[in-house]
Amino acid sequence: MYIAWENSVYTRLADISNRLIVMGFPCEAKLVRKGLPRKELDKVRRMLVEYGLSGWDMAYILPADKELHDCIKKKERA
Repeated sequence: MYIAWENSVYTRLADISNRLIVMGFPCEAKLVRKGLPRKELDKVRRMLVEYGLSGWDMAYILPADKELHDCIKKKERA
């Protein structure tokens, strides 16, 4: 469900960015492209694969979840 949502957001933002470029607003298009969630989507896919390979072992997932939580908190503060 999350991956489908990320894909839909990516598609919409990419379309908006492309339209801005066509209309002659490259700086605004660049700002929109910064918001594209592709890197986050790739991270989520990798995490799902890693968790599946670990057999959904909580001893593996919990430390990774804390690390992800701390990373998000740092981004929110910035």
